[in-house]
Amino acid sequence: MTATDGTVTVRHVDGNGTWLVALHGEHDAFTVPHLAERTEVVWSRSTHAIIDLSDAQFIDSSVIGWVLRARTHADARRIVLVEGSASIANRVLDVTGLRDIFPCYPCLEDALGADPHDEPHGAVVLPDRGIPTADS
Repeated sequence: MTATDGTVTVRHVDGNGTWLVALHGEHDAFTVPHLAERTEVVWSRSTHAIIDLSDAQFIDSSVIGWVLRARTHADARRIVLVEGSASIANRVLDVTGLRDIFPCYPCLEDALGADPHDEPHGAVVLPDRGIPTADS
């Protein structure tokens, strides 16, 4: 590992089920298995999760896939993204359209103070994948 290899910080933020997942450094296909392992507890226990991308120096498509899978694993739980004011995340959120799927905030303080029921601007409803439920 080098100094720029990606790390992740995962912590419970409050007594209301809010968790913070903060990415630091460079993240790609090599770090995604570690991200998935470290965040498994978040998706099973949170009612509101914040993924902070503001300190990420590099994010590739495998990380975008991890973010989208997080939405699926989190079920009905809320996920919001922190993009930072001058981070790589700004460009990634614009290019990929994630800004239309997730509420995005410029800083962690804004994300922590936001209404967890806010919808992203231009929200896109993802299609049902035909996953059987108890009612099917």
